[in-house]
Amino acid sequence: MERGQEMQLPPDQYEAELQKVKAYLALHNCYGVDLNHTAVELAEVSLWLNAMHEGLKAPWFGLHLRRGNSLIGARRAVYAAEALKKKLWLTAVPVDRPLREDSAVGVFKEGEEIHHFLLPAKGWGTVANSAEAKELAKEDRDQLAEWRSRATSTPSTAQRKRLLALATRVERLWQLARRRLVVSEREIRRDIAVWEVEPDRPLPRSSGAVSRERIEAALKEPGAPLGRLKLIMDAWCALWFWPVGQNDTPEPPDLGEWLDFCEAVLGVPPAKAKAAKAKGVKKASAAGHDDLFGLFGDTGDFDQLAVDDSNDRLMSQCAEMPVIALRFPWLSEVDAISRREGFFHWELEFAHVFFQGGFDLQVGNPPWLNSEWRDDLAVAEYDAWFGLEKQATEDVRTERRAMALAEPDALCAYLADLSSWVGSDAHLGSTVDHPTLNGLRTNLYLNFMERTWRSMGQRGIAALIHEENHFSFPRGGSFRAATYARLRRHFQYGNNILLFEDVDNNKSFGVSVYGPPREIGFLQIARAVHPSMVDDSFTHSGDGPLPGIQFPEGGWDLRPHRDRIVPVDRGVLASWAAVIDEPNTPAEQARVLRPVTVEDNQALRVLASFDERLHDHAYWWSSELNEKTTREKGIIEKRSAVPPSWDEAVLQGPHFAVATPFAKQPNPGCKSNKDYTDWDLEQLPEKLVPRTNYARACSKGDFAAARRSWDDVSSGDFYRVTWRRMITSNTERSLQPALLPPGPTHVDAVHTLALASERGTGIVAGLWASLVFDYLVKVSGASKVNIELARSFPTPLSHPLTTPLLLRTLRLNCLTRDYAPLWEELFDPAWQADRWTDTASVRPALHGISAAWSMATPLRTEYDRRMALVEIDALAAVMLGLSAEQLCAMYRSQFAVLRKYEWEAFYAADGHKIGAATHNVGVRQTPEEATFVKAWVKAARAGDPTPEVPDGWVKPDREVEMTRAHAAFTARLLAGEYGDYAVYAAEHGDHGNLLGAAEAEQVLANVSAESR
Repeated sequence: MERGQEMQLPPDQYEAELQKVKAYLALHNCYGVDLNHTAVELAEVSLWLNAMHEGLKAPWFGLHLRRGNSLIGARRAVYAAEALKKKLWLTAVPVDRPLREDSAVGVFKEGEEIHHFLLPAKGWGTVANSAEAKELAKEDRDQLAEWRSRATSTPSTAQRKRLLALATRVERLWQLARRRLVVSEREIRRDIAVWEVEPDRPLPRSSGAVSRERIEAALKEPGAPLGRLKLIMDAWCALWFWPVGQNDTPEPPDLGEWLDFCEAVLGVPPAKAKAAKAKGVKKASAAGHDDLFGLFGDTGDFDQLAVDDSNDRLMSQCAEMPVIALRFPWLSEVDAISRREGFFHWELEFAHVFFQGGFDLQVGNPPWLNSEWRDDLAVAEYDAWFGLEKQATEDVRTERRAMALAEPDALCAYLADLSSWVGSDAHLGSTVDHPTLNGLRTNLYLNFMERTWRSMGQRGIAALIHEENHFSFPRGGSFRAATYARLRRHFQYGNNILLFEDVDNNKSFGVSVYGPPREIGFLQIARAVHPSMVDDSFTHSGDGPLPGIQFPEGGWDLRPHRDRIVPVDRGVLASWAAVIDEPNTPAEQARVLRPVTVEDNQALRVLASFDERLHDHAYWWSSELNEKTTREKGIIEKRSAVPPSWDEAVLQGPHFAVATPFAKQPNPGCKSNKDYTDWDLEQLPEKLVPRTNYARACSKGDFAAARRSWDDVSSGDFYRVTWRRMITSNTERSLQPALLPPGPTHVDAVHTLALASERGTGIVAGLWASLVFDYLVKVSGASKVNIELARSFPTPLSHPLTTPLLLRTLRLNCLTRDYAPLWEELFDPAWQADRWTDTASVRPALHGISAAWSMATPLRTEYDRRMALVEIDALAAVMLGLSAEQLCAMYRSQFAVLRKYEWEAFYAADGHKIGAATHNVGVRQTPEEATFVKAWVKAARAGDPTPEVPDGWVKPDREVEMTRAHAAFTARLLAGEYGDYAVYAAEHGDHGNLLGAAEAEQVLANVSAESR
């Protein structure tokens, strides 16, 4: 604009002016911190190359781009003096005192508060707690433990006064350091003629009188206020990392020596200031807390700063830095640790930024790394065998480890690495220094989230790419509350199309945009695989069909849509909490669900309204044998064999699948979870125990004792629901429940559960086999189906539709005679009047059964079993109040792989499946059938005419079948076929409003009399 008129710059001038703006921002507004020196240098080169334009002098980024550990450092936080009593400061969280004087949390209270880094920390010398230090450096470890006790003793009254005086000095030096940074920032500026700068608001300019070398020398001066404060903070941090097992490590300071050191470095308040306070003068000058006479007024002159610093050192009796180094020999170790770890103290190093409130914009891709000590990898530095050998016994590993660490240099280096890791882990996981992370396993991306929140200005924004484990951790409620209050946008991605080539294609992550805390309200897009899906959804009209994850025929559905954007507020979070969290979980602590569309989220709200959950019923569950520890203890051993009885079978996840206790059997000498063979259920013998990869390695008594007991009864005495604990959401099915007969145990990658009655156990097995419950697992984004998730599942044990549900569930699971007692106990004569919902089906009748179990009782063909599962999907939906369209929406949104398999599959006249994909091949499929179905798939995907389907083959359509079954079961329910639904609804609620007159009449009108 020029004088109210639009001005169009020529293209060449536009690019030149744009480059100047970029250069101005790069030189004056860009900051960054990285622990890696090379990364800092590369950032400087990148900014320079992107900012270059004609006339620009060589830039200097040394004040803005810094080498340091962003996550470990001291901060501007204080304890009240009362916290020194009874060692309260060791466990209490300090109060932040931002540099801004108008901060909402108040300013520093002189004479009442002490900065946290002036006090010994509970984490000092924390390596003394490690088992490795106790084993390998016991004498050093014991001395360090004794020092920790002395250093953290309660300060005396005299020491308390010294600490309060030191706090005053900290404030004074902080102000001087800030002034130095403000003036340095001004003097390093480059004069860049940015286009159309408003005349009444000119850009700041450098005086041009101070060279870069002088600025840099002043900033790096160890005796300057900035350097003295940094030394205190570095020493406080270094004492967390104090090592054991090193040569000539000096003894660290006790509390008395620590205070001597702080006074030598920081000085003490001038005597006149003390005298003035004694006379009742309470207010310090604007120049600092101990500048009562205004001797150090802020002139903004670079040369005057050096004079002020010198006068301050003189009046406060600060010791010279060489004298300090000689007086406190342990500073050599502090220096070595600080150089290695790179402690960074944000509010000191960037004090001028934080005085203005913080950073306006932060972006980053922090490391996605759990803090974990990997002893094998640490020892592998000195013996590569530990990085290569995976199958050795514990005895062999222990012996070899002792040999590797017998070399003095190796042991010294190993213990140095240990001390570094333990110190870092203790600091990053400290509930005092990182209270919002309390209860979470330390992961660097979580610490970076917290760091950006601390560094954020009052109107700032932070955007990060990171993992999303915190959204599903059962104990992460408090951190989620802090996250939701700041979250503005949440875009969840999968790496399915390998946007990041070096990351697993199954890895999920998120782009999250944060702002200052406020009432919860953010926009979410889930299951995106490309950024265009997010960008274009915000400009989409809202017309057209709703997208899914993949197209039915395969291929990622990249279509944007306005309804991909799900608004999330406190009410939505409350509904999510009702679906998968513990009872009475606050909305702000809910775990995140990932509906793909707004309509998808409406189905979740329906499920949230169902108030009868598993935790409302008596149940028992177990993870049974810990795979690692029971091998170490000699309870089980790796041995491929067929157990002599169920009592000695140790099952693993691949053994079973959805409603199929006999899914696969490991091949002899099985090497991985892919080395299994599918069972042909039509050829299954009447009695069977499958081959297992683990066998009993101890006496029968010890083996029995290792199993879990439920109310003093072995868990193996019950029929149980079993499921795989570890899951991925991008597979055909995630929740894999089946019914186990009495006898077998399992490793902890499998869980089992039983209710107070066999009927209740069977109902749960049936409900969990439905798409509805698998949808809950998939939409949760969880990687594990732990009991914390499962006990929140809806559990309508007395619903009239449990009768047809049990029939289908037992006919799917009761595959061998070991299930005969369960079948005969739960047999209901009403089953003999039940029927398939597809009245045109030519498959054997569903009700062709008797009270006695026989080989004809279970459904064995793949088509019959699929029909039963589809009807279970519909039954679960009707029981929970979901409409047929909502059930189909769940299927479309979360079951991409299953949809693709169904789209390409056929079923032959005898009921066996024919599929094209490798993992969709039927057990009895012939090569000729495979050739046909692959040709059909190829033609269908290309849009060409497809080959003629052989007579008797059936092409499934799950949405049509689920819709038909939903209508049929609703009609049968309202007709009273399974009991009086009105009585049930009066007590438990009419979910789905089935008793509404209009709805009931419409349902009955839509269903044939035969089906009713």
